[in-house]
Amino acid sequence: WATRQNPTETQKRNIEIARDEFDTFKGDLSIYFNDLEAYEAALEAAGAPYTPGRKFD
Repeated sequence: WATRQNPTETQKRNIEIARDEFDTFKGDLSIYFNDLEAYEAALEAAGAPYTPGRKFD
C-alpha cells in the first residue's frame, strides 16, 4: 500500500480524528489504571489472596 501522492484531505482529517480520539482514550486508560491500583490496594488491605495478573510487591 505505498503511494507517492500527497495525503488527501480525507486522509489528513482521518489522522486528526484518530489523534483526538486517541488522546481521549489515553485519558480514560489512565483513569482505569489508577482505579485498578486502588482496587488492588483495597484487596491487599482486606487480605485477599493473590490472583493472577496482580503485581507482586
